[in-house]
Amino acid sequence: MYQILIADDERKDRNIVKILLERRYAGQFRVWEAENGQQALEILRQEEIQLVLLDINMPGLSGIDVLHSLETRPYIIMLTAYDHFVYTREALRCGVRNYLLKPPMREEFYQAVGRFLQDQERSRSVFTRELAQQLMYYGDRGKMEALLDLTGIRGRLALCGLVDMELEDGEGLLDEIEGFLNRCRTGYAAARREGGAAVFLFCREEGEAPEALETLVRLARYLEGN
Repeated sequence: MYQILIADDERKDRNIVKILLERRYAGQFRVWEAENGQQALEILRQEEIQLVLLDINMPGLSGIDVLHSLETRPYIIMLTAYDHFVYTREALRCGVRNYLLKPPMREEFYQAVGRFLQDQERSRSVFTRELAQQLMYYGDRGKMEALLDLTGIRGRLALCGLVDMELEDGEGLLDEIEGFLNRCRTGYAAARREGGAAVFLFCREEGEAPEALETLVRLARYLEGN
């Protein structure tokens, strides 16, 4: 589950965003709210926020002030009005990834959030592939713990499945595996190996192992069908 901060002094605009999130992404986001820049900054410093919807024009600290106060920045989508476009350009120079006019239109909002999710999946695949490499070959406990934290995988037990499938495009095979497992919303790591791929599914306790095993079986059937 991703953590999102909606920072906007207009309650109606915050509610619009929450409704849009619930309609398409129910259960995928934990929502935090801030009605001014100071509240937003406090939440960003205390919580691991992945996505911020940040209004430019807020009382006290503006959205631009918040940007200048952050040492590290999550993925930020700026909320703006036509008459604040000069500030929007400054926000883009500060590393803002996208901006939306207020109140956000449904399809434009979903496109912006979709780009965030795609970005997260690309970043996550780098870490999960490295985690699988560590499990197969290197066994560096410190690195594995760090990678588990980065990927948000909570389980510390893992089932391993070996996919024997000769393909010219080994990266294509990994993409198929990751796409399937992302839809299953399960903790996993996967990497190429000679003759195919290795897949690790993580469990928080032994009682979850049968469900993980069933997921491996469904993955095998899916790959055979493709």
